[in-house]
Amino acid sequence: MSKVAVMHFSRKNSSGANGGERNSLRSAAPPLVINGNTISVVEEYKYLGVLVDPELRWKQQTARASEKAAKWILLFKRLTNSQKGMNNKLMRHLYRAVGIPKLTYALDVWYEPPDKPEGARNTKGSVRALRQITAVQKTATLAIMGALKGTAADVLDPHAKVLPARVLLWYICKRAHIRHCTLPKDHILNQQVADAHSNRTRKLRHTTPLEKLAVLFDTNPNTTEKIPAVKPKYDLAKYFDTLSFPTRDESIKHERLDDAKVTVYTDGSGQDGHVGAAASIYLNDMSNPTTTRHLYLGKIDSHSTYEAELVGLLLAVWLLITEAGHVLGRRRISIYTDNQSVIGALISESRGPAEYLKDEIARLCAKYFPNNIDPPHKVVIKWISAHSNVVGNEKIDQEAKQAAMGMSSPRQDLPRLLRSPLPMSVSALRQNLKREAKERANNQLKLSPRWPQFENLEADYNFDNYHKAIEKADRYKASILEKSGAFERMRAMRGRCAGDPETLPTGMPEIQPATQSTVDEDRTASRNGRSSTSVPRQGSGTNGLRRRDGEVPQKTNSAPSRQRNHAVGEPMKGPTRRVSSP
Repeated sequence: MSKVAVMHFSRKNSSGANGGERNSLRSAAPPLVINGNTISVVEEYKYLGVLVDPELRWKQQTARASEKAAKWILLFKRLTNSQKGMNNKLMRHLYRAVGIPKLTYALDVWYEPPDKPEGARNTKGSVRALRQITAVQKTATLAIMGALKGTAADVLDPHAKVLPARVLLWYICKRAHIRHCTLPKDHILNQQVADAHSNRTRKLRHTTPLEKLAVLFDTNPNTTEKIPAVKPKYDLAKYFDTLSFPTRDESIKHERLDDAKVTVYTDGSGQDGHVGAAASIYLNDMSNPTTTRHLYLGKIDSHSTYEAELVGLLLAVWLLITEAGHVLGRRRISIYTDNQSVIGALISESRGPAEYLKDEIARLCAKYFPNNIDPPHKVVIKWISAHSNVVGNEKIDQEAKQAAMGMSSPRQDLPRLLRSPLPMSVSALRQNLKREAKERANNQLKLSPRWPQFENLEADYNFDNYHKAIEKADRYKASILEKSGAFERMRAMRGRCAGDPETLPTGMPEIQPATQSTVDEDRTASRNGRSSTSVPRQGSGTNGLRRRDGEVPQKTNSAPSRQRNHAVGEPMKGPTRRVSSP
């Protein structure tokens, strides 16, 4: 019983006697006794890696996630500094692969993206959690870039090639909601996700995380494709072989020498925001196709070209069944496609997007392909290089474009699955999500007061020119580029040391050449525990500091304020360290 605990879930408060102090309702709950042992009542409990609190406000979980991420980032910072260590690209990959998953574990449970409805006074959502995570991410981006500590986060993020914290958390929550919508019917959450979508317009007193996500992200689970969790019932390797080539020339040469009596070419196409697929069958070395089938899938917002390629393969199998069923298993048959990812998906045992199309192909093969031929000739699915003047592939490419423009074969000429509208593709939904996240990041950056400094250099949030410039630069050179806004101060320092007092801005302390006494003073201070290279702060001392007007700064009794640097692109002002004479 030592590991058993009880938690009372309630947000209500009860009034004290005679209107006295109000107490939480759960504090009045009677103790739970089992076999003489009183079960302890806890205010937080860790379940599947998430800290649950009695009011389900997730404050403890937010603090815990930020704390764990902050500890990891402290170790992360030790891999580099502003002048040496891992380069920006490797640091960014490490943060994306380890830091972000550690910070956002089960995010869709305990985080609600802040949103301010039209006409509302206050912002709804996890505002406090967003502030904490933003601070943690800024520490990480400073380590990635090696930038000055005072650099503003809104320009650090595009330089580090990381989404702003607000957009990043929104992106992760919507990605999780899309995953919920693809759960199969035998999954325990399938019905709950459907109910949450049905109730999204109703005012609910207590909403679950699924219902909150359904309100924020209007994705219909009833029209979204389902990704099954179990392996398919049929094995496609029993009916198909696959063949790829290391080079384009080898694929073209093989196609030219192919002596198969039945050849099918397939293709999927995206044209002007629409998607279509087509397949053509050639019999007995004929130069023109015997039959061609087309299918218009819909808009590219709901369907992907990968899905269209699989539809083209399904049409190819249907053409073999209807037009060349008498030679199945008896003669060599070749199917050509210019998409290698489709070939890889057919032989993969993992489940992914457009899986229902693979299952339909396997079902048709099991039903119509002969099983009494030993050994049977398997259908070989081969890769052919696209746009390489291969006659059959160029023809089917034009047919697929016509299908994308709206051409479809009669329903009776199509397999049963393709006679009704196809569900929304999860690949298309993810592509839309990435595009929308980029637009949100662009809009957020252009609202920044620092954007005018970069609008003549960069087109959008990607900062392509900057990343191209530092792509092959080492850590030291990259850090120089991102600190270029502070070079005005550095030039002033060099000019003053060279004897040109006019180069120093008004009010900026100048650097005096060190004398033997100051060198001895620094050595003594170093032996006493203070580094001789430490940066003096204004008001902490007067040795070596003199303003342009000739006045020497006086000590003050107030505590020295921490020196802050300006944002990228602005000169940094303030006192600096003493340097020794050569």
